[in-house]
Amino acid sequence: MYTAFYYAVVPEAETRGPIYPQFVPCEKAWPRCSYLNASTALKSNRLMSGQAYALSVHIRLPDSPRNREAGMFMTCAELVAMDGASLRRACKSALLPFKSDLLRSLETLAKAPLLISGHLDETTSLRLEFFSDYAEDPMQPAANFQFEVKSRYVEIYDAEFAIHANFAGIRYLMFHYPLTSLIAGTLINTFTLALIALLSWLRFDQPQREVTGEEEAEAKDEQSTKDNVENIQN
Repeated sequence: MYTAFYYAVVPEAETRGPIYPQFVPCEKAWPRCSYLNASTALKSNRLMSGQAYALSVHIRLPDSPRNREAGMFMTCAELVAMDGASLRRACKSALLPFKSDLLRSLETLAKAPLLISGHLDETTSLRLEFFSDYAEDPMQPAANFQFEVKSRYVEIYDAEFAIHANFAGIRYLMFHYPLTSLIAGTLINTFTLALIALLSWLRFDQPQREVTGEEEAEAKDEQSTKDNVENIQN
C-alpha cells in the first residue's frame, strides 16, 4: 500500500534529453546565416501537475579562440504546448569562464599526456538554469522544448536539457528519507486500519437492547390507535 502511495505522490526526480542544434549555413561567407536552434519533444506524463520544476540546459563548448572572441552571448529556452502555444519562455546570457594565457598554458602542459592520448579534450561546460518554479498545467501540458543560441559565432559540441523536480513538504521527506518515511507510513496505515476495524466491531457487535413491558404496551397502544383511525376513515 505504501509503495503504491509513493509512486502516486512522488514524481520522477529528473528528466534529461539531448538537444540537437541546427542552423542555416552560409555558402559564400562566414559565420553561419542563422542562430543555433533546436526543438525536442517531451515524453507525455513525465511532469506531474502541481509540482514545481527547474529547467536547465548543459552546453559543452570547445575552448577555442573563436568562442573566447565571441564573448557574452544570449540563450533562450521555451516550453511549447501541443497546439503550439507558448507556456513559458526565458532568456539568459552566458559567457565562457575567463582564463589567463599563463593559466591556460600551465593547464595544457599538465593535461598534455591525456590530451595526446585522447582521454581528454579541451572543452568547457556551461550550465544555464532558465526556470526554477515551472508547474505543469494538466489541461495544457508541455509537449516540446525549444532552445536557441542567439549568436552566429558561438560553436558548441553538444547540449542536453534537464528538468529537475523541486520537492517540498511530504514529497521532500518521502524522496530524501525513504526508510524513515516507509516506517512512518506503514505504522500510520496499520494504526488507521486497526482503528477502523475496532470501530466497526464495536458498532455491529453490540447486544440488542431488551424491550421492557411498559415500552411494549405503549407500542401496542400506538398500533391500536392507528388501526382505529384507519377504520373510522374507511
